[in-house]
Amino acid sequence: MQPLGVNAKDIGIDEERELKLQYDVLNNTYVPSKKEHYSEKEDEFLRHHIDMFCLNSVERKSTQMVKFLRDTIQKEGNYTTVEYNNQVVELFVETILRGKSAKEILKICENLYTYMSLKFHVPK
Repeated sequence: MQPLGVNAKDIGIDEERELKLQYDVLNNTYVPSKKEHYSEKEDEFLRHHIDMFCLNSVERKSTQMVKFLRDTIQKEGNYTTVEYNNQVVELFVETILRGKSAKEILKICENLYTYMSLKFHVPK
């Protein structure tokens, strides 16, 4: 958040903790980081930040993850990130797909794409 980050002290909490957002791939939304146990005030600040910058608005939602999944399925688990220029796709590849076989990648992408297609309208 913000170029230099936001610390709990920045919102009046006497603690040395950075406030972070995370992207929930399954629900296609930004949420307060689930790796942290935020106080009500911290959680409220993070949700306000998400709302203030319209991070979960239809206009700002990225379709790049869905396109990446679809393209990777069509390429039978062989992917490239060059076409997408999207941090969420890059993080997904780094944290989930890196080091896996094409067969494992295909299975992951098929499951996610199916879930997302059922839950959301997926543009063709």
